[in-house]
Amino acid sequence: MQLLRCFLIGLLCTTYAPAAVALNTSTLPAGANLGWSPLVGVGGSVRVGLLDTLPYGILPQNNLGVRLIEQVSFLDLAPADQPAAMPEGFDPHETLAADVIAGASATHPGIASGASIHLASINDSPSLRAGAAWLANHAQADVWNFSFGFGENQNGQSSDELFIDWIATASGALVVQSAGNNGQTVNRIANPGGFFNGITVGAMDELTQGRSTYSSYRLNGCAECRAKPDILAPGNFVTDGLTQSQTGTSFAAPHVAGTAAVLLEIADSQLGADPARLFARATILNSARKRGVGGPAPGLSQSFDFGANNATNDRNYLVAGDQALQTGAAGLTGSWTPTEWSVAAGVFTTTRPLDEEQGVGLLDTQRSVIQTVAGRQGPGSVAAIGWDLGSQCDCGAGALSYTLGSAAAQGAFLTATLVWDRVVMEADGDGVIESSDSYTAAPLEHLSLLVRDGLGQVVAQSLSIDDNLQHLHVPLALAASGDYSIEVAGATTPTPFGLAWWLSDAGLLPGDFDRDGSVTLQDLAVWRSGFGATSIARGGITPGDANGDLAIDAADYSLWRDHLGQSIFPAATAGVAAPEPTGLALGVLLALAAAAGAGRLRPTRHVGFAQFHSPTAADSNG
Repeated sequence: MQLLRCFLIGLLCTTYAPAAVALNTSTLPAGANLGWSPLVGVGGSVRVGLLDTLPYGILPQNNLGVRLIEQVSFLDLAPADQPAAMPEGFDPHETLAADVIAGASATHPGIASGASIHLASINDSPSLRAGAAWLANHAQADVWNFSFGFGENQNGQSSDELFIDWIATASGALVVQSAGNNGQTVNRIANPGGFFNGITVGAMDELTQGRSTYSSYRLNGCAECRAKPDILAPGNFVTDGLTQSQTGTSFAAPHVAGTAAVLLEIADSQLGADPARLFARATILNSARKRGVGGPAPGLSQSFDFGANNATNDRNYLVAGDQALQTGAAGLTGSWTPTEWSVAAGVFTTTRPLDEEQGVGLLDTQRSVIQTVAGRQGPGSVAAIGWDLGSQCDCGAGALSYTLGSAAAQGAFLTATLVWDRVVMEADGDGVIESSDSYTAAPLEHLSLLVRDGLGQVVAQSLSIDDNLQHLHVPLALAASGDYSIEVAGATTPTPFGLAWWLSDAGLLPGDFDRDGSVTLQDLAVWRSGFGATSIARGGITPGDANGDLAIDAADYSLWRDHLGQSIFPAATAGVAAPEPTGLALGVLLALAAAAGAGRLRPTRHVGFAQFHSPTAADSNG
């Protein structure tokens, strides 16, 4: 099928044939790269578990085939009960969620079309515990997708949220939770979406590239909580080609779960026995795209970004260029920005590092794969793109340092994400999952994320004290001497963590407006979205300005056209005449992905049995 994109500058048009995409409505004119045809069958060594509250199983008409391993019911059951057969009947909700993750259709492939699927139905808190124990012990699933919610969150303090944090750490699984569909009212992230040790996913609006109006955001329990959701993904009018299209965060979360399955397979040889969920969480969040401007506008001393109030502009401090988009009952943040940040003495500091409506931004599977293939590195000297996992940060008196070997050019952005687990303790400490169990969170370890210039001076820092995540997306000036470095600091006890970073160079490739290392049609969409704007109107940052004249015009289009197909990844550049919107730069990854599919080595998991050691009060500091 040919897609025609016409841009209103005379008769300027471009026609291209898109790559096969992950669900036909999951690719966007500018934003998440979710096309996955170059890696058909990836994720074949990864097991994905789904819990859903609908009573019936997956439709016979699905794109899973033999990779639908099993589906059982825990409806009205408790952790001590054996699963029952799935009630007779079929449900399109569960079918589409599973197909988004692992469907193998030629026209509507899922994100990880080789992954296996294990499904359980639940309907209350006891059955949630039973289903989770089944995923951990029986299915031994690497990634769990929750497309359901039990009422409103309690900012991580509900019994369900505490339990999910506990079992995520105990089982080693990455838990991905849908944010809920109550976005017209703030503080409505669905329970257990207020948990800490996983990813809560909202739905993005394909037109505005921001939060869909129905997608829930913000937490209960405090006036200035940490931000939720963690990330946005496509959730509008999703179809697998077999069922009627559906809309909701239930279908945004599986995009992230599928991406996690892809990354776990590609990185398998580098993970070892370290907590893979921390790698996947850090990498997915760090590789997300930011809507609108590349970062907070420099020159403003302070900013608060409350989406609910942006619609009426009733706060005194708003990021320049961050106008509200009045598209529904709830206000939508215009451009991505941290919820709370300040600049003092030249140091950028964020204490609430995520945008409270968009989290880190928009899911981008392609960028997350590039981030993964860059490889595990450090501490010490590292490349411009990379990640680290499992280093025991016991750095109260010092810091773990990652020195970027690539010098930052003028206009470069550094994105870095640090994650770790919240420790949750089971009250009786017997490691057996029971309906009567209660769980308590230990005091949150406060890791910090800092950036230093070549002179050793701190230029940016993420210092959230109420989250187990730090995130920076900041422009860098030319280093006075030496190289920039990233530091992980602040832990008082040995704390495993996941870290990912990406130094993008705006001056490297003219026309690479999204700074992902390749000049593609997505860059044209960035230029189109900003056409006619100036640096003043855009808060001092001009995505789409290729020649640096502070205007986005036809001259910038010409530079983009002249560099179309070029990439910092040499294998991706060769032979490219007119790149597809999502396939560019993935060719270099084919051999790596194929090699990673040989099979994952899994540690034996026995969550819920006496031999499993559950943290108790005595373990609260370790």
